[in-house]
Amino acid sequence: MWKKAVHLMLISSLGLLTAAGCTGGDNGGAVIKPGGDKKAEGNTKQAKLPIRFYSQGYQTRIDVASHDVVTPFIENKFNLEFTEMYVNNDQPLKERLNQWIATKNLPDIMMMDKANANYAISTGQFADLTDYVKDMPSLQKWFPQEYWGRFTNDGKNYQIPTPVVNTNSNDPKFANDPYNSGKRLTSLQVREDLLAKAGYKFKPIKEIKKDTIDKGKKPTVEDFAIEPAIRTPEDFYQLLKKIKELNVTANGKPLIPLSFPIWAQFHFGSMFDFGHWTQDKDGTVDGFLGSKDAKKYHEYLNRLYQEGLLDKDFIIQKDDQLQTKAATGQLGVILAVLNLDAVRQSLLATDPSMELRVIPWPKMDPDKGFYDIYEGSFWRLLIRKDFPEIKRLTQYLDWTLSDEALDLMSWGPENTGIWKMQDGKKVFVDPQVESDMLTGKLGGKGADYYGLYAKQFYSKASYFGLGWYMARDYNPKSPLRSYPPNYDIYVMNSGMVGKGGYNVTGTASYGDGSKEAELVSNTYWTFTTLDVAKLLTPKTKEEFDKNWDTIKTKYMKDTNYEQAAKNMVQWFKANAPKK
Repeated sequence: MWKKAVHLMLISSLGLLTAAGCTGGDNGGAVIKPGGDKKAEGNTKQAKLPIRFYSQGYQTRIDVASHDVVTPFIENKFNLEFTEMYVNNDQPLKERLNQWIATKNLPDIMMMDKANANYAISTGQFADLTDYVKDMPSLQKWFPQEYWGRFTNDGKNYQIPTPVVNTNSNDPKFANDPYNSGKRLTSLQVREDLLAKAGYKFKPIKEIKKDTIDKGKKPTVEDFAIEPAIRTPEDFYQLLKKIKELNVTANGKPLIPLSFPIWAQFHFGSMFDFGHWTQDKDGTVDGFLGSKDAKKYHEYLNRLYQEGLLDKDFIIQKDDQLQTKAATGQLGVILAVLNLDAVRQSLLATDPSMELRVIPWPKMDPDKGFYDIYEGSFWRLLIRKDFPEIKRLTQYLDWTLSDEALDLMSWGPENTGIWKMQDGKKVFVDPQVESDMLTGKLGGKGADYYGLYAKQFYSKASYFGLGWYMARDYNPKSPLRSYPPNYDIYVMNSGMVGKGGYNVTGTASYGDGSKEAELVSNTYWTFTTLDVAKLLTPKTKEEFDKNWDTIKTKYMKDTNYEQAAKNMVQWFKANAPKK
């Protein structure tokens, strides 16, 4: 998944402890002793503690607000200074990590995916946080307890997970929340004008919104139904074929029925019994190119490619090129683009009938094949072991998940004049601020002006914590909650309809953190860029079979796949799926 996150993030931080005291007040400006000693030392002013942070999830400079009111408040509250934010670059992370270690220049906090976190921990340079996470009540509140085993190393807590709420669950807390639109998932989006011309029947998105959301009601899965239903890969093939037969052109070129970024071929494959490590009912485990339907999926991919249903350039195109194709109407179905909202706005400006809607994720078997997994978190934080005040840092991080912190990052401090109390609720004072915050508009006086949260954070401090990631999907202190509910029809369409490739039952895994499992994954991703063409270009079954056998045999040998699979069987025994 991290490859997806890195790309998509191109588009598009508390009351346990303060620098002046602990829970419940500011102790009149008193300072906390190093090591978490809560004894006040009068009003002695100490230099702010600098914090340096690395995030694997970003490749570009993080934009912060021009009039950030949140960061200065938090830095003063905790007597911290958020200095450096290191983002991902073209240098392999392990190489960069080893350079930091060699030069004694490790960032204080590092946010990484599972494989890189496990490698980092193996260097011995990061702190065992087992005793600290026990004293992080907000983390314990938001992180599902059943998934802790997936974030430990030899039974110890080096990793602090960044909690994610499953807002698409049937839990009444979320299902009955009038402000919860759910989670937008990676989904197959088809243009409604083409869908209609191809002979499919459905209720247009704008009509669903008019009959439900505009009347304060939630749409249902049935509202988004398409007839005939697109349930299987074969059904989806027939859709693409019909779209091609329409002979539509865009910018003087034939419309391309389907395109997606190179990394999304993994996601697309979850139509079949293919994807992340998955445990079957009989206890067997497989994944990636060792998945039961790996060959069947690539035969399907070859079929789409050879028949001109799949973009011939999907392997070599850049993300911005794909974005342009989608925005200018050159594609019938898209899977992932840099900025989906921008694509939608561009299409609707061209023709209101060119609305995008989500196709139910086609599946051979609803219980097999997953491109992503819910396990309470994806990213995890590590703290260098020689950081001088680990207790202070973990209490700060925990505070970023508190109601106080989420409220601060959503509304700003009390003395800024941004908001006022009205009828027992916070509301924005300035009508422009109110409009920009509620609609997510940028470039005015909204989130990117004051450093508040609106679909993403714009204060520097917000990135140096845990709360930011959870709030992307669920923010109990969102300003939207002070105003009448207004569901997001597009998010709901995605979360309700396109969830077939998203595992929430615990039967799938990113891996056990072993070198074998990591090699199985990394070698697959290398295959998607270097060798997949050998499976797309064959025009005969004989040539395809020959190339597949060569690729599969080499893959199984080079990755020590059988040992990795045995390791994963043991991992699933220790991390049994929910009943």
